[in-house]
This record gives sequence, structure tokens and C-alpha cells, in this order.
Amino acid sequence: MKSMVAEAEEFRDRYRGKVTLLDAKGLLQFLEERDANWLRCEGQIKYCFLLYSADSTKEVAKGLLEAVRYAQMRRNQALAFIDIELAKLLESKPSLIRDPILSEYKHLLEKLARKAPHMLSEAEEQLVITKDKNGVNAWQLLQS
Repeated sequence: MKSMVAEAEEFRDRYRGKVTLLDAKGLLQFLEERDANWLRCEGQIKYCFLLYSADSTKEVAKGLLEAVRYAQMRRNQALAFIDIELAKLLESKPSLIRDPILSEYKHLLEKLARKAPHMLSEAEEQLVITKDKNGVNAWQLLQS
């Protein structure tokens, strides 16, 4: 789980502040890297949640779930810049949405372009992520 956070922080350090400068090919590489990053940690996250769902009385399951929830929060905080910077990029270069190279991501880009005027700052997004760990996400866990 430490590697999940470390990889997200490395991705952030490599791309934060640079997303708005990307062209279509650079944006495609960025989005593919983002997806690959998620796929590498998805299994760990799902395993911990499913283990807890199978038997929430086991101490190991509780410990793993809490560890993965904390790691997931830290990972999401590190990657909070992504949607914000993508929205800024799309505001300045709306033609990217229709670029054939990015056709696989067209729906995502359209959605971000619509959300752009309503986005919070990165610091505010990080606060929301922190709050949600023991707020809405905890309530969702109780309902599952």
C-alpha cells in the first residue's frame, strides 16, 4: 500500500503544473499512465474491501481495510490535481475533446469540460478527500 501512495506521488511530481501544456499525444500518454497507475493498485484496494465484506469481524480484515482506506485517501490527495489541470487544459484547448487520438477518452474529456467552471482548488479538493474518508465513505462502508 505504501507503493500505491509512492507511485501516485511520483506521478504528481512528474506532471503537476505541466498538464495544461500538453498536446494531444502528450495528453494521451498522460491519461494512459494515469489508467495504468490505477490498474496497478486496484487489486489491492478491492481485495481489502472484499475481505472485510466477507467477514467484518476478523481483526486482519479490519486492519487491512483501514490501511487501504488511509492509503487510498493519500493517493487521491496526491492525484487531486489531475481533474483540475485537465479542466484548465480543456478550457484553453477545447479542440482536444474532438481530437481522433483521444477518441477513447472523449466522454471523460467532455465531462471534465462541463465540470470546469464548478471545480474547487487543489487544496480544497484535498480537504474534501480527507473529510470524506470518515464522512461519506465511512457511511457507504456501513451500507455495503
